[in-house]
Amino acid sequence: MTKRGDIVIANGRPMLVVQSQVFDATSTVTVIPLTSQMLDLPLLRINVMPDERNGVSVPSQIAFSRITSLPRAHIAATAGRLDAATLRMVDQYIAMFLGLAD
Repeated sequence: MTKRGDIVIANGRPMLVVQSQVFDATSTVTVIPLTSQMLDLPLLRINVMPDERNGVSVPSQIAFSRITSLPRAHIAATAGRLDAATLRMVDQYIAMFLGLAD
């Protein structure tokens, strides 16, 4: 079962799971795609550098403007896990992006 903070491969690309495990029984999971197209968009992207723990193979960015939900069946594998400090930053960006925080 996927966990919040996992980096999974779905539809052929890496995605960060942001949905709480409380909703594991649902048929979908909410994710944010990672992209290797590095852009200077500090309010919309967080950099993720490759390391053994996260499973990312090239410098990438979490693309907040592309938050989506997809069927769990589309998840092919778990590549790794985002570190705790970056996951806390993701929480802050999601809250700002959705208008839940200033």
